[in-house]
Amino acid sequence: AYYRRAAEQGDPAAQRALGNCYFSGQGVGRDYAQAVVWLRKAAAQNDGCAQYNLGVCYANGFGVVRDYAAAVKWYRMAALQGDPDGQYNLGVCYIEGRGVGVDCAEAASWFRRAAEQDHAGAQYNLGVCYYMGHGVDADKTEARRWIAAAAEKGNADAVRALRLFDDPVPRPRLVVHPCGVCLRRLSAVSACEGSGAYKTRAGSPRMLPVTVTTAQINRH
Repeated sequence: AYYRRAAEQGDPAAQRALGNCYFSGQGVGRDYAQAVVWLRKAAAQNDGCAQYNLGVCYANGFGVVRDYAAAVKWYRMAALQGDPDGQYNLGVCYIEGRGVGVDCAEAASWFRRAAEQDHAGAQYNLGVCYYMGHGVDADKTEARRWIAAAAEKGNADAVRALRLFDDPVPRPRLVVHPCGVCLRRLSAVSACEGSGAYKTRAGSPRMLPVTVTTAQINRH
């Protein structure tokens, strides 16, 4: 009731919180369309968390027709405000060519911004970009540094990659896959399509296992 009253009075944090409640079914019936209505109101007031959440809804078709270009738009708005998950997901979009053309240099740039904010998935992906020379000059020292940083945070792919890092045969393989979707600080909802959805195409060299994920809905 508090969130609704404040949301109806135009408070963006309350609008975002009410949208999150509708998304997760917390205190109200789950209704993705209503979640989008309230998230959009908050996002229009430059609430970065709501912008990110709206991007997740568009990427997954929650309450809207799936539209990767729209997802990129909202991820970018959140990313430009410094949201590390928005930066990470934007990097994923550039790697996978969803809503934008494939651009490894842009992907690496956004992974770096998120990695510098201690986003473990972004640290791992940036490490693989350095290992493979995707969007950056190949640099095994930098690759190890970023992958080790992700491994220290418990990233399972990074832990496995470190074991393979110095083993020339077989070369480790790049793996790109989305995270589950959840509401930040609300209940988890495993919903992104295809954990493990993207791997290197047939005929490409085997590389370090990398995780490129579509990150979670903001819990704020």
